[in-house]
Amino acid sequence: MLVLLVGLPSAVWAAGGPQVVVFYEEGCPDCHRMESVLEEILPLHPELEVARYETTQPGVSDLWWKVAAAYGLVPTQVPMIFVGGQAIVGAGRTEELRLRAAVDACAASPCSSPLDLAEKPSFPWTLVLVLGGALLLTLLLIALS
Repeated sequence: MLVLLVGLPSAVWAAGGPQVVVFYEEGCPDCHRMESVLEEILPLHPELEVARYETTQPGVSDLWWKVAAAYGLVPTQVPMIFVGGQAIVGAGRTEELRLRAAVDACAASPCSSPLDLAEKPSFPWTLVLVLGGALLLTLLLIALS
């Protein structure tokens, strides 16, 4: 985790972390579109900190999975932008409006860092589902034999 944090200014982490977290890929037209929207609205809110992560960089995938899981998502599409408690996935007019509203809301009332949400321990639903599925499969095989 420390390796991922090296590129972020220490002031961001002292304040609790960035309020806007962007996962993107180089050459992605949707990522470029949403980045343009961010570049347009962020100057209106200089107090907000942004962290950008290119998904193909070493170690970023693990962070992406953790943050997405904290929001109940599977990281299958870029861009994926997290602002406070909001997740904006993909690009389009609806996503642009949601991003603008989320940034405005975060600027108007303090919001937590999406990275902080990813650090909170959560109930291991995936493990429960896998073990439950294995148990059901075992019981089915026993019943059929």
